[in-house]
Amino acid sequence: MGKEYYYLVAGLPNITFDDSKLPRTPAELMSEARNHLSDNDQSLLRALFIPVDLDNLINIIFQNEAEYDERGLIARDEWERIIETIREERNSYDYHGFPDLPAFIEEHIRQYLDAEDDLSPIGWEHSITTAFYHWTQEQDNRFINQWFAFNRDLKNIIIALNGKRFGFKYDTQLIGDNEIVEKLIKSSAIDFGLGKQFPLFDLILRVFEVRDILDRERGYDALRWKWIDEQTFFDYFTVDRVLGYMCKLMILARWMALDPAKGRDVFHDTLEELENSFAFPEEFDLKQRKNR
Repeated sequence: MGKEYYYLVAGLPNITFDDSKLPRTPAELMSEARNHLSDNDQSLLRALFIPVDLDNLINIIFQNEAEYDERGLIARDEWERIIETIREERNSYDYHGFPDLPAFIEEHIRQYLDAEDDLSPIGWEHSITTAFYHWTQEQDNRFINQWFAFNRDLKNIIIALNGKRFGFKYDTQLIGDNEIVEKLIKSSAIDFGLGKQFPLFDLILRVFEVRDILDRERGYDALRWKWIDEQTFFDYFTVDRVLGYMCKLMILARWMALDPAKGRDVFHDTLEELENSFAFPEEFDLKQRKNR
């Protein structure tokens, strides 16, 4: 049985999905947790920040113009130091790598450095994202395994729904090779044959049908929030309770950092990135949507 953290959990203020103020930031909780969690459980908490860190790494490597996301745990200059160290010392006899960095990240940085100009940004991003989700399934923690599996399946379903609606080829964009992915690729049914196997599909489809892009994104986060509540209902003082609370803080922090105008710009930028990869029909014209 895992260690229980009575003092830490008892001091966590109650939060709801509709809160308009954070009791503490994710970074503050991370700092506080260092005084309570075991080293192994701290590493689990850090794993929740890896998606943000990977987005920043991708933007640095491919010199994207996206604003650096300060919600990650690795600062820009630290990423640049890591990349430069691997570049200069990776073939050195004395080089020992970065023990605190998941191995798949260094492997992909090496792959980038070895390929440089011949590397496909889309292919490399898909590869490191796939490696990340595979890595989460190897971690010895139920919440981490299931949280990232849920997010992977949610994202795959959204990609497939968009692909089916707007007629673009999406099979190479899906992450993983589980049964859900197989059905998303092969099934021609409206629900991809997932209705009974994946009960949340109908809820995802309902959110997908929401017209306003911000409301739709908020709907997906509401599903995530509900999932956390259900998965941690009987976890009173365990690390899973802390992990779930951190995920909720990160959801709230994401929305509180965006005013409506900036939020729409962020999501339209995401769509423009998709437009560079796929041919969207005229009814989904981004410039027209921005002017609404």
